[in-house]
Amino acid sequence: MSEIITLDNPEHFLADVTMAKRIAEALYKHYPDHVWMVNADNGNNIATVQLGGVTGKYGFYLHLDKLSVGMGEVMRAGGEILERYRLHRGRRKDDEIANLSRDIAGRVAHAE
Repeated sequence: MSEIITLDNPEHFLADVTMAKRIAEALYKHYPDHVWMVNADNGNNIATVQLGGVTGKYGFYLHLDKLSVGMGEVMRAGGEILERYRLHRGRRKDDEIANLSRDIAGRVAHAE
């Protein structure tokens, strides 16, 4: 089966995919085995990132033109998401994810 991809901004598609890949790779380097969901939109100069494996409300937006070459902003934001879920910064531990408090719908209960 083949997939049909529709693009809102075809002129930015390659740049979007490349930037999303760079951000995801930076997150994975600092926080291995976590599932990072990354979307980049160069047309609007923004990237969105969420932590997969937990269906929660936390994520972050980044202005693409403000990212440094070393992606330090990405690393700090990823670490903050992990801390909000009370997960350690570092390699994913499946038992930590499995032991997160969840509501009746299975969503992660947040530490406020």
